[in-house]
Amino acid sequence: MERSGHPTDGRLALLSLTPAGEELMAEIFPQFNAEEAFVTDDLSDDEARQLADLLRRIVVRVETDGEQRRLDLLNGADPHPRRSGRRARG
Repeated sequence: MERSGHPTDGRLALLSLTPAGEELMAEIFPQFNAEEAFVTDDLSDDEARQLADLLRRIVVRVETDGEQRRLDLLNGADPHPRRSGRRARG
């Protein structure tokens, strides 16, 4: 991934795949897709649609209320710092 600043909004960052990233995605996406097809192969079309709808609901729930749930579970303790996924410079 390459990160660059947004041309008009300094609060935003733009991310793009490098050529190596595109090559990696071209390699692994078909494998991922094949595994996804394998695990859902026995589902009917209606079951597959229902599963997709239910998974979307779970994602929305976590995106909407997940942070508050995390804070509630901490019961007033300071949360651990979030990892950005970026490696420390050194």
